[in-house]
Amino acid sequence: MHIEIGLRGEEGGGEAVNCRYAYAWWKINPMFKLTVGQQNEVIAPYAPSQMIGMRGYLGGVFNTNLHVIGYGFGNIGNDRKEGVRLDTKLGEKSNLAIAMFTPNVNAVEGNWAAADEEETLPRIDIVYSVSLGSFSLAPGFSWQSVQYEWDPQAGGAVNDESDFDVWVWSLPVKFAPGGPISISAEINWGENVGNGSYTTGIYTGGPVNVAQWDVVNGAVQFADTEFTGFWADLAWKAHPIATIHFIYGMQQVKNDDRFAQANRWDNTRTMYGVSVPIAVAKTFIIRPEVFFYDFGEFEVNGVVDPNNGDLGSQTIIGVQFQIVF
Repeated sequence: MHIEIGLRGEEGGGEAVNCRYAYAWWKINPMFKLTVGQQNEVIAPYAPSQMIGMRGYLGGVFNTNLHVIGYGFGNIGNDRKEGVRLDTKLGEKSNLAIAMFTPNVNAVEGNWAAADEEETLPRIDIVYSVSLGSFSLAPGFSWQSVQYEWDPQAGGAVNDESDFDVWVWSLPVKFAPGGPISISAEINWGENVGNGSYTTGIYTGGPVNVAQWDVVNGAVQFADTEFTGFWADLAWKAHPIATIHFIYGMQQVKNDDRFAQANRWDNTRTMYGVSVPIAVAKTFIIRPEVFFYDFGEFEVNGVVDPNNGDLGSQTIIGVQFQIVF
């Protein structure tokens, strides 16, 4: 087995011990490997090298993954979930991974006169990873189904049950020709990802990342929220112990399927900055970072919503001292 815990201080003087990994594996034969427990996700395995901004508040909402590794600004995945994974080695440098993960439930269960969210199937990830010399990629697909049971008193809805799909396509690539310059990037797109067990940042001031619904003539009508994310990390090894990472990320959510045109909206946010991990010793890394985050504008039918307007921006400048052991 592999078990790993993380120690961290909490705001207000408290302490916390988190379980990061807890899984076991069985090497069935040279071709197949089965892993069970809390482990890395399969979809979108790459991430930009950006580490500052792990914890904080945004719009009064506490979030443990506010900005780290580009969450909310193009990156998706890279988290740990409880599940079962089967790896199939297809060649010397290629692998097919199929995994089933525990889905999350977002709505309050048993809330009378409201919609009760249920997830009756596990989340399924499928990723094919291959290395072609200096070029590698890991295209993948993830899907899960969300079901709602509607109380007869919920907004006049007469439907007992309604469901919709959550899905993500991902295309991560890396290019490392062997010199001081390398690049990694990833594009992710899907629908209703905020309803699934993915890490895509948080939204306040109008935009959301989840499916919407309207009650039309007594029936529930779902409107899918579209998601597009992209990030790129250009790395330059400027010194034997220091690498400079130039990073850019973009994330857009929009919903143009609402029944009422006045409820159709979109939002685009971006980030860019520099991170410089310096390995002053084998187990000690100093990482200065400067990053700029623009949360964009909340637009309704292409016009900035006067009730929300510009959603603001942030600048994070800091130095991380990392002890690796």
